[in-house]
Amino acid sequence: MFFGIRVHFLFLLQAFVLDYSVGYYGFDICFSGERCVALDDCLDSHKISIYNYNLKSKICEKNKICCPKPGNILPDYMTCGQSSPQNRVAFGAKADMNEFPWMAMLLYQNTTTWDPRFVSVCGGSLINSRYVLTAAHCVVSVKYVPKDLLLRKVRLGEHDTSSNPDWVQLANGKWMKAPRHLEIEVEEIVVHTNYNWQLENDIALLRLEMPVSYTNEIRPICVPTKHFSLKNSLLQIAGWGLTENGQYSEVLLKSTILESHKCPHEFEYFRETSQICAGGQSKTDTCTGDSGGPLMAIRGRSFDEYVYVAGITSYGNHGCGVNVNPGIYTKTGFYFKWIWENLKA
Repeated sequence: MFFGIRVHFLFLLQAFVLDYSVGYYGFDICFSGERCVALDDCLDSHKISIYNYNLKSKICEKNKICCPKPGNILPDYMTCGQSSPQNRVAFGAKADMNEFPWMAMLLYQNTTTWDPRFVSVCGGSLINSRYVLTAAHCVVSVKYVPKDLLLRKVRLGEHDTSSNPDWVQLANGKWMKAPRHLEIEVEEIVVHTNYNWQLENDIALLRLEMPVSYTNEIRPICVPTKHFSLKNSLLQIAGWGLTENGQYSEVLLKSTILESHKCPHEFEYFRETSQICAGGQSKTDTCTGDSGGPLMAIRGRSFDEYVYVAGITSYGNHGCGVNVNPGIYTKTGFYFKWIWENLKA
């Protein structure tokens, strides 16, 4: 009985995607984390409503779209960790548009008020079409997240929270409207079973209600299969958290830090096997609101270069960017087996 609606929707989808694909960004083929199938097959395989399908999908052949592969598949290094082809972090600089297309903003609803607006107190990283990696304390602990706040959605493709859509300045100086950000309901929260109040095993997975299609604005970061040495490596942090002025940043901020060779005695619960101590140089630090976001590192060279999530922002000292002390990050490579075992198709 919905055949007419379905055909009409497909026509609109084609018109939208074709217009989108031949524009400034340009799409030619599906990414490695996608497959080229008929729209109906994609919708049926994911059991999602046609009205909720992500209109950022791409047409790969006549009457076919690039459909995300199952959620238990991690993308390869030709797809993950790649920024756009465009040429709360204390003491950070503004990130370029789409510089970190895997950045996720966690959205919470206040259950004690009638205010419909969502607030964000944590971040995360998109690791495939269905899952976001974040910190466990962002979803279970009332000590770090107010008990009145309930995690509802994840926002992807965000840059400046004061505008939607954002605007991109092209090389010729002209301004172009960027695609709107995407908000998706959280279907399931998976927290490490051995997470505790000492912030040990501070890692969690968020399964999205529906898969996302990769675009220049929304792409996954690479997940390391093991921990690589970060000695002398330049690491990056990013987030919309509190700045040195004590206010949340509207624009995504970034900064470069280094791993600390010796963690201060103040961090008595620091575990070298499963955590990373980094930052503090030039007062650069993550802060409240940046929790769950990625500690990013680069591997490979030239065209084979990719970004991977070396750590997950966990905790630090009070007074972000005030002291020279580093922050603590969950060592992602140490938990690869746990991540892999908890991904569902």
